[in-house]
Amino acid sequence: MTVYAWHTESTARQLWRDAPSSAEVQEQLDASQEQCLEFATSQPAEDYIVPPEGIPARWRIAHLIQARALWTAKQANPQDQLGMDGIGVRVYPMDMQVKALLRPKRAMPGIG
Repeated sequence: MTVYAWHTESTARQLWRDAPSSAEVQEQLDASQEQCLEFATSQPAEDYIVPPEGIPARWRIAHLIQARALWTAKQANPQDQLGMDGIGVRVYPMDMQVKALLRPKRAMPGIG
């Protein structure tokens, strides 16, 4: 079984080729980890202790996606869009894909 840990700057750079400077990457990773933990566990991030078996693989994926989304949002103009030529892409604080990775919907058994 693979033990997953949160992304570091070096692991993030392997998957995020156009990442910003080292300090910026670390800032985005720190903020992303805090957001992901608080959404996934419904408790303050500082109260979470990583178990010996590590974090779920889906949390690790969400961590990097959210860090990249935060970076993109930081680059957006005041209208919350990217693009200089009037063609924009709306950016959001936490994407539904990230939320689904952190808190997957579970099937509820039917009572029939």
